[in-house]
Amino acid sequence: MAVERLPLRTRLAYAAPNLGLALVGAPILIYLPRFYSDVVGVPVAWLGVVFVAGRVIDAVTDPLVGVLSDRSRARSGRRRPWIGWGCVPLALLTVALYVPPARLHGPAATAWASFVIVGWFLAFTAVNVPYRALGPELSDDYDERTALFSLREGLLVVGTVLAAVGPGVVGLCLGLEEGADERRRFAWYVAVAAPVLVGTCLLCVTRVRERFVSPAVEAEAVGLRGQVRQALANRPFVILLSAFVVIALGGSLPAVLISYFVTYVLDAERLLPLFLLIYFGVGMASLPGWVLLSRRRGKKFTWLLAMSLNAGFFAAVSLVGPGEAALYGVLVAGSGLGGVAVLAMPYAMQADVIDHDELRTGERREGLYGGLWSIAEKTAAGLGVGGAMLVLDAAGYRPNQAQPQEVIDVLRLLYIGVPCTCTAAGFVIALRYPLDRAAHEAIAAGLSRGATRSSE
Repeated sequence: MAVERLPLRTRLAYAAPNLGLALVGAPILIYLPRFYSDVVGVPVAWLGVVFVAGRVIDAVTDPLVGVLSDRSRARSGRRRPWIGWGCVPLALLTVALYVPPARLHGPAATAWASFVIVGWFLAFTAVNVPYRALGPELSDDYDERTALFSLREGLLVVGTVLAAVGPGVVGLCLGLEEGADERRRFAWYVAVAAPVLVGTCLLCVTRVRERFVSPAVEAEAVGLRGQVRQALANRPFVILLSAFVVIALGGSLPAVLISYFVTYVLDAERLLPLFLLIYFGVGMASLPGWVLLSRRRGKKFTWLLAMSLNAGFFAAVSLVGPGEAALYGVLVAGSGLGGVAVLAMPYAMQADVIDHDELRTGERREGLYGGLWSIAEKTAAGLGVGGAMLVLDAAGYRPNQAQPQEVIDVLRLLYIGVPCTCTAAGFVIALRYPLDRAAHEAIAAGLSRGATRSSE
């Protein structure tokens, strides 16, 4: 049967919000923890508590938003109203997060950070969960989904790279010295990033049409708790989600700790944007090859190989010491070969397990699955950020000064050892994932037969 390909303009319009979301979201892991601890003056341990608290709240709000979007009855669709109306509050909270009032100090600054960070997480959920639920609805094809989600995650990488180098570029344009006037640097950065977020979300809302617009009837009768139980009975989903969570838990640590590692271990703070550019640039350049490999060998094989390359090169970073920036750059490039594919493949596989759920239950619930996935993704990131902050504080970290050897050792363990161990554990879990191309074709055939019977 011929597969209807999505037009490139539709793919780009759908993928575009991931660029905006990355521009406002990536610095929260890369830059803002150290900005709030070293510049604003929020205790590093309290930052850890706030990040963890935000993720605890997400455990309720993510599936709730997912189910509410599944039940939405707006004429424009189930997902697009959430994206269109939610992007403006998210942009405003982003400005509040990146530009804390300079007059606030001590407990007042800590209170501001606490409320704004948690509020930002809530607004992000209201946009991100429906946005990601929209993707699996756009195509039923096994390979078309790989291309679609690779483009989406590719733009996430582009946004992350721009977010990584953006504050540095702003500093150069304003003539700021490295580390000088960080408040001004981030204020100018968010003046560009927040409008891009709104613009890309509105592009998606106006240019992408939803295929499934009828809310599920049974889903309302079952209720949220029952739906969650049904999702957790979906074995392929549980395996995929478990592997993803374990990998993401470790993968969140390099994102938040790279600034600390490059500054206090390599003594090469000025090269941080370059290292990020190398990692994600190599990942983006290699992404078409991973998509081609997925078409030939399947998504599971591609994901496993990407994990192996990513973690294998990164483990060698343990050999890097002060002044060895060149060696670090080479290893970062090697790790980047599989970095973007490690991100992209699970989302293409997630769309397949949603089909599996529809065959089992007769319900189409991208929002529910997107919400559960978002919980896992953000909980892993929150625990990684929060845990890292708490452990660094307990080890004796003190901002803006040379760190004792005990802190350096802990930093190395968190930055290298934990992520590699988590990736190895995720690899073992992913070996049990059962849905290959043939299995998905059987699912698609079953869904097609069911649709034919219901139309008769």
